[in-house]
Formats: sequence, C-alpha cells, structure tokens
Amino acid sequence: GTGGIIGVLTFLDLGISTLVIQRVSREYGKKNLDGVSSYFFSGLLINAFFMSILLIVGFITSNYLGFFFKQMTPEETRILVFAFKIALVAMILGLMNNLVEGTLNALHKSLFGKISQIIAAILGLITTYMMLVKRETVLAIPLGMMVRTVVSILPNLMYLFLLFSKN
Repeated sequence: GTGGIIGVLTFLDLGISTLVIQRVSREYGKKNLDGVSSYFFSGLLINAFFMSILLIVGFITSNYLGFFFKQMTPEETRILVFAFKIALVAMILGLMNNLVEGTLNALHKSLFGKISQIIAAILGLITTYMMLVKRETVLAIPLGMMVRTVVSILPNLMYLFLLFSKN
C-alpha cells in the first residue's frame, strides 16, 4: 500500500525536468554552452527546492501511517514508516535523476547514462533479492529502489559535472 502512495507521488515531478531538458537541448544545438549550464543548474536548483518540500511533507506525514493500519504492532509500524521514508528518498532522487539523465541525452552523451541505468537496475534487483532471502520483506523493495537510484544518479551527476568542467 505504501508503495502505491510512492507511485502516486511520482506525479509531483511538475514537468520541470522536461522543460529544462528541452531548453538544454536547444542551447546545445546553438552551441551556447553557457546557456546549457545556466538552464541545467537553474533547473537543478528549482527541482531540488520542490523535492525538498516533498521530502519534508513526506517525512512529516509518514509518521501518521500507523493510523491507517491499526492492527499492526508498534514495531511493525516503525518498520513500515522506515520503509516508506527510504522509498520516499529513493523516489525523490529518481526524479532528480530524470533531469540528470535527460540532460545527458540532450548533450548526446546518453551511453554513459544507459550503462549506469543497467548496472543500477541489476544491483537494485540483487539488493531486493538478498533482502527477501533474509526475510526483510518490508524493506526489500525500498532498499532495492534506493540502491538503484543512488548507483544511477551519482555517476551520472559526476559525469555531467565533468562534461561541464571541460566545456
């Protein structure tokens, strides 16, 4: 159930990433590298601002999940809230990664991003599987999401910053 809530929250992307990617692509086509970096960093800051609000609201409201599942013990509720918070952070990082990967695509440097996506997906599946084997069923999917997102966003962001520093 909480996974469904996280799925619904992904609609809070607001389209910022799409708009920024379009502008980055246009500026790159004009060979205006200053415009590329200006749009990207402005979009990153705006996206980070809205995602921070979502994170704060999500963390506050997550403490009330126990009201929906009254039959759970306090320990079960604590684990569910922790799993929800992990999934929330993973979702927010994933939304931020949409901007990073889209920018790489706009700069015609998509191979690195696709390779990192594949590696991240495999590591996320392995993490989920290992957690299920250890009977950490409630935490398995959110931790797999977190691994997938972090393993994807960090190298993509570093690669993008490397491209910007070169240009």
